Amino acid sequence: MNELGDPAGYRLAYEAELKANEEQAASLREIRDRTGTLLSIALLTGGLVAGLATIGTGSPVLGDTGFAGGVLVGTAILSIAIITISVWRPAEVSFSIDGAVIIGSYLEGEQALQEAELHRELALHLNDNGQTNRIVLSTTLRSFRTGLVMMLLEVLGVALMLWDIANG
Repeated sequence: MNELGDPAGYRLAYEAELKANEEQAASLREIRDRTGTLLSIALLTGGLVAGLATIGTGSPVLGDTGFAGGVLVGTAILSIAIITISVWRPAEVSFSIDGAVIIGSYLEGEQALQEAELHRELALHLNDNGQTNRIVLSTTLRSFRTGLVMMLLEVLGVALMLWDIANG
């Protein structure tokens, strides 16, 4: 290894990368939780509207506007379900370091590392993880935002259906 810099600097870099990876893990959990909530709301809203449109002997007959609203609601719910599944799928991310790898490669390997060298290597490794994680998080967040747009379209569809029922 080349000449080392300040050991305290390597420790600081390691701790900063560790914290960044922990924050990324928390962000992924939060996006997944919010996406589940979004799906729950979409299904509940869709169920209520479907019930309103079909219950009783005096069920309203939907005109073209109401039918278009119903199609919009159905499409939005299906889209949100697909988005939720894509957000919940296992992601190719890494938020930790394997202790066995640290021991086998860095501490008991052919050339054991000193503490400063170890912090340097771990900081670089965590930075590499963070780069990959950022790409996955960006994609996941983009999917969630698309789900929010779909929820807005569902609300529009509900409004069209209700307007058609009220004026039908």
